[in-house]
Amino acid sequence: MHDHALAIRLRAARRRKGLTRTQASSASGIPVRTIQRAETKGTDSRQLIHALAQAYGLNPILLEYSREEILQLADELIKAGLGIAQ
Repeated sequence: MHDHALAIRLRAARRRKGLTRTQASSASGIPVRTIQRAETKGTDSRQLIHALAQAYGLNPILLEYSREEILQLADELIKAGLGIAQ
C-alpha cells in the first residue's frame, strides 16, 4: 500500500519521540529497513503500525488515521448516539 500520509505520520511520530530509525527498531522489534520503507511508502500492516505505536507510546489509531479522519469519525459516533457517556 502506498499511503504517503501514513508514511508522513509514521516518520513524524518517530521524530517527535526523538528516536533514530535504529532506536525505533530496537524499541519495536521491527527491522530498520522495514521502518524506512513504511516511512517512505506507508504500510498496510496493522501489526507494524501497532508495534511502532507501542514503541512510541501512542494509540495506534493516531498513526493509522489523520486528525481529520479521527474528528470525522468522532462526529459520526456522536451523531449516532454512540459518543462518550457523560
